[in-house]
Amino acid sequence: MTDETFLAEFSPLVQDMSVVLDAAQLTSDDPKVKKFVADFTKQTGKAPTKFNAIGWVQAELTAEGLRQAKGLNRPCLMRGLEQIKGFETGIIPPVTWGKGDRSGVEAIGVGKISGSKVTVLENTVPID
Repeated sequence: MTDETFLAEFSPLVQDMSVVLDAAQLTSDDPKVKKFVADFTKQTGKAPTKFNAIGWVQAELTAEGLRQAKGLNRPCLMRGLEQIKGFETGIIPPVTWGKGDRSGVEAIGVGKISGSKVTVLENTVPID
């Protein structure tokens, strides 16, 4: 419910609604978020959506898993992904995977829909 396309269409119906945040807002001051937004906009000619950001995170994690892999096959990629520890994207909290632990990030934030924007009440942080 916090994607820009949803807000553009339905924000009048959901004013002051509290929402769960699973990723940083693309208006964040975080340098990694700003870099992603600038790079994406330069490459595509348009501003990214939340779904673009999540796709970028998935691509970054896959690329890191491939860098860690000893070969280009499924078992090596799985072991490569399991080596990822504290991988920071700025979009979501740091990702750590391990053998038998593939959840990556369990995180939550809280926001409120105000106008056609989401106001962050609590930044997205890992759940302990």
